[in-house]
Amino acid sequence: YENLQSHFCKQHLSGVYCHSRRYTKGKHMTSLDIYWATPAVFWPDSEAWLAAQKRELQDFARAQNTDLHVLSPIDTALEQKCCVDESIFLSNVAMVQQAACVIADVSPFRSMEPDVGTALQIGLATQMGKPVYLYSKHADVSLQAAYQAQMNGEGYVMFDGKPTQVEDFGHPVNLMLMYDLAGNKRTVFASLQAALQQVLGDFVPNSAHFS
Repeated sequence: YENLQSHFCKQHLSGVYCHSRRYTKGKHMTSLDIYWATPAVFWPDSEAWLAAQKRELQDFARAQNTDLHVLSPIDTALEQKCCVDESIFLSNVAMVQQAACVIADVSPFRSMEPDVGTALQIGLATQMGKPVYLYSKHADVSLQAAYQAQMNGEGYVMFDGKPTQVEDFGHPVNLMLMYDLAGNKRTVFASLQAALQQVLGDFVPNSAHFS
């Protein structure tokens, strides 16, 4: 990952990501970098919506004496004004590496499953040993329940002409996203705000509840 980040910085794609602040506890304010993995970048109004969400999160964190820096996939497009695939990939990897933790939206996207790019970023963060906080609009719906309407009489979902089994572990996402490398099970929060509240609770002592 260091080689990837070094290559990314040498390309001068976005100097702001070539440093790594991550988490700094000062006398009066805690500085915290988080990476927000979300497929919302594909929405037509993504730029305005993500900016508003970031401001809300930063305002809440500031009230908890935390200087929150929210990194997200859309930052690449805004910084570079382009959509070169290699640049986007390297930028996202560098931002995951820079962050102290990752908050990931695992809501269904284009199917009953999370965005595959978000899933990859969860995997990268897991391998880097970074805490990952999941949230979903369907946090209380298991994959089995989500696919129920599509199942045939034998309990299979037909895909590409073949019957496919849906795992029955009671998770809202694939089990490979549900654990860290130590085998600790992750919670899937019902909202971005709830996930951030847990982040602040873990990184910032005596933080208040999000309201």
